[in-house]
Amino acid sequence: MLLAELAGLHALLGERLTVNTPHPVAKAASVVAGMLAGADSIDDLDVLRHGGMPRLFAGVRAPSTLGTYLRLFTHGHVQQLDERGQGELFDAYRHHAFITNSTLPVVEADSRHRDHAVIEQVIAELKEGPLAHLPSGSYTANAAWLAHAVIAFNLARAAGVLADCRHARARWATVRRHLINVPARIASSARRLTLHLPRDWPWATAWQTLFDNTTGPPLPTTS
Repeated sequence: MLLAELAGLHALLGERLTVNTPHPVAKAASVVAGMLAGADSIDDLDVLRHGGMPRLFAGVRAPSTLGTYLRLFTHGHVQQLDERGQGELFDAYRHHAFITNSTLPVVEADSRHRDHAVIEQVIAELKEGPLAHLPSGSYTANAAWLAHAVIAFNLARAAGVLADCRHARARWATVRRHLINVPARIASSARRLTLHLPRDWPWATAWQTLFDNTTGPPLPTTS
């Protein structure tokens, strides 16, 4: 979630999200973080409070609190989230070739095929994750859940791009398994917590690259 904060998500939500509830940004962040960890229902958001997680993360809300938060959404509130989450927080550019039997000009054919491919892939990955089923009987609560899911998806994609080329192309489930849901042993010394990550972990380099890119100086821009 540090990546989300550095990308300006918390500030943007603080400026625009007007759901009538205390600490809406913290609740939105809890929902998104739970989805990144694999939650596909409101009850599953409790994944953020299991084991040693409370020692590492403060401000995580209970699933019942988050369910109430989602049910407070109106259509207008959902649109506020859409403005923050549907647009790209991060830009990633790739070169590719494509084959088509379309008679459209190359640029237009590329745009059409790209849109179809991207949308189909996103829908498939969302269905494998937080949209495995909609969590509420309320239309606006489900719409809010979808908007949070899109934000989580964008963050997972950005994390993959920052990790390495393989994870830049990997599915959300792979990014979650390799880079997000990582077991660690918590040790404390002099009021400081240290996480000991697994030995001989095959994705340690990718995770370290993601960590360094997230916590280090900004990456250089290219023209």
